[in-house]
Amino acid sequence: MSNKNIRTLSSRKELDTNLFEEISKKALGNETQESFHELAKSFIIDDSVVFGTASFYDFTREENRKNKIRVCNGTACMTARTQDKFHSELKKHFSEEEIGHAACLGHCHTNSAFMYDDKTYSVSDVSELKNIIENKPEFDNKYAVDCNTTPILTKDIENVGNFYALAKDFQNKNQEVIK
Repeated sequence: MSNKNIRTLSSRKELDTNLFEEISKKALGNETQESFHELAKSFIIDDSVVFGTASFYDFTREENRKNKIRVCNGTACMTARTQDKFHSELKKHFSEEEIGHAACLGHCHTNSAFMYDDKTYSVSDVSELKNIIENKPEFDNKYAVDCNTTPILTKDIENVGNFYALAKDFQNKNQEVIK
């Protein structure tokens, strides 16, 4: 929904429904094209806006709507080369048509990332995967952000002046920053 007017229309508070949320619901419910046409009509917009939005995002594309599980194909996961092996393991639990992909799931620090039952995970071995698929354990979808030294990007900034002074201190010390 790159059109500014459509974004504004979609988020107006006095509307009973949000356009993007409605597109998502219809996509996840595997609704018919007629249903999407009716949605466009109800918002008094062209079908191309609704169908364009529905075909832009991985999870709303028609060919991906029946996916039960999505494997991360973000840069970190692909560079780590964990996803092909992981995809093969998933085929023991799901048919090829049920396995989709997602652009990035935010588990770059661990790889073998996937989204299942609207939750994101990463696993280090087959038994973890099997447990998640069979038991659907309760899981708090929080990103694990950590560092091996002084946290710079993840620490709360108590004093903005000190924060920028730290950046200035390391301005010409590239190797120290890398370490």
